[in-house]
Amino acid sequence: MSRPQRCNHPHPSPQCPLHHSPLQLGRETGPIGLGAQGRGSFPDQTTSVTRKRAGAPELEDRRPSTRQEPPSKPESELDECYHFALSLVPLLHRLDHNNRQHAKIGILNLLSVKPHVQLTNNWSCNPPPCTPATVPPPRQDAKLRFASYYGDHMVLQKSPESAVLWGYGPKGVVITVYLSGPTQQQRSAEAAKDGIWRVSLDPVEAGGPYSVTATCESSTATLTDVLFGDIWLCGGQSNMAFQTSRIFNSLEELNLAAKYPDVRPFMVARDWSGTELTDILGVKLPWSVPSSEVVAKFSAVCWLFGRYLHDTLKYPIGLIDSCWGGTPVEAWSSSRALQQCGLDYNDEFRRPYPSNKNSVLWNAMIHPLVKMTIKGAIWYQGESNANYHQDKYNCSFPAMIDDWRMAFHRGSGGNTAADFPFGFVQLSTYIKYSTDDSFPNIRWHQTADFGFAPNLRMQKTFMAVAMDLPDETSKGDAIHPREKKAVAYRLTLGARAVAYNETDVLFQGPFPNQILSTATYINITYDQTLSVSPSTDTFAGLLFSDSGSMWAWFCLGRCSSWALESRQCPVIYQQFVFIC
Repeated sequence: MSRPQRCNHPHPSPQCPLHHSPLQLGRETGPIGLGAQGRGSFPDQTTSVTRKRAGAPELEDRRPSTRQEPPSKPESELDECYHFALSLVPLLHRLDHNNRQHAKIGILNLLSVKPHVQLTNNWSCNPPPCTPATVPPPRQDAKLRFASYYGDHMVLQKSPESAVLWGYGPKGVVITVYLSGPTQQQRSAEAAKDGIWRVSLDPVEAGGPYSVTATCESSTATLTDVLFGDIWLCGGQSNMAFQTSRIFNSLEELNLAAKYPDVRPFMVARDWSGTELTDILGVKLPWSVPSSEVVAKFSAVCWLFGRYLHDTLKYPIGLIDSCWGGTPVEAWSSSRALQQCGLDYNDEFRRPYPSNKNSVLWNAMIHPLVKMTIKGAIWYQGESNANYHQDKYNCSFPAMIDDWRMAFHRGSGGNTAADFPFGFVQLSTYIKYSTDDSFPNIRWHQTADFGFAPNLRMQKTFMAVAMDLPDETSKGDAIHPREKKAVAYRLTLGARAVAYNETDVLFQGPFPNQILSTATYINITYDQTLSVSPSTDTFAGLLFSDSGSMWAWFCLGRCSSWALESRQCPVIYQQFVFIC
């Protein structure tokens, strides 16, 4: 079954049977037990089933009838009731058997306004006009406003790119946008038939603050304390969602938050949809000036990445957190991307959770953002694919990156780079001494089976190595290591090299270029100039086999030639530096 549908039609009129006998998908004592804002409740109607108990005698109603007969009703009102009833059909799968039967009775009563309607045995029908979880388009008299992810204290993309502003207003009316601050601009656009308007500003240098005002006729919408800088999108699952308050030395980090007023966080509310949405459905954290309270609940990796970037760049950074724990890459990928890897099919049996189904998070949490100009994206995900389409991750992950790039480039009118930089975090070690190879396989597939990034398949990407950052005592589960500072710093190094073209930043390797083996030594040539600093309490060595069957540890030499004597190390300490 698809996601429960959110009907965009207005409330039924008094002539509609729904007005007199509302439908509630549940027992007569109450609606689906998920609360007013839960998945089981309807956005516009609280409904109930009224039915005669089995065996009850028929009672004559002697009251004068005020109800009009169906043939006398306007066709538009009949359509309204009919479509509302159809929009309830996808919700039936959320009920137990008894309540499902009760609900079907009520739906059939509503559908009776059009007797020719036929439902199949599995209660499926042609999709009604109400599409799942769509944001209702503004009416002609809609109030002028910006899209949901614009707000006070936000960051817009700086030059050389052009920032995009869009929103809603009366259709056919000219919207004028004024930028006021260190520089001034004025742009105009006409709201389209769907009530959406859009303008692109001339490139603006980093800095601020600015105010942005949209006006039309007698309506005005204003954004204040707007900065221009670089916008980075942070996506993935629970390790990206991992809050700053939970990391090692969190209090120290939270005390620094107020010292970075130009690093502005924003968080998309978790939601999913069966179709691509124009706007996000909710905001979990509006654009904010950082404080210890704000940063405590924000993504640690996202925040630290932005803070470290600001230390280097010295201008504003905007951070958009759009992630959901326990979700596979397929949920974040469009159907276009999934088709490239043969994954564009319904897999409800293996993915029972609505948020894990194909494309539903792309539809609701990424696609609405594509009109915004961004600098790049970082990603921390892969755990949920260790046992789900693991063998396809070397295709699905690069395909998702390519598709995001295409969508943001087109959605922003070409302002977001078609090859914008994309960073990701290598999965850390998990389950000590396990023989399960799912995490190692995902690590390999994260790089499209190259072992490093960027590479020929994944150009303009960068990877933060994390397999050396385990946390077996992490509260809850070792799959969520608390060492996020090192992860974020390594991402920052990659961004400085790949996104900002710093040539003297080391963010990879070292990688061996050549290995020569003789009877007395092994000589390994690396692609970087390296030096070895022996430690008194750390064993530095190489696990080497010349036959493929017998492995032995060899100590690293004390000189920079990296030549190893052909002998086993006499002592293995409790701490190791692995080079293999």
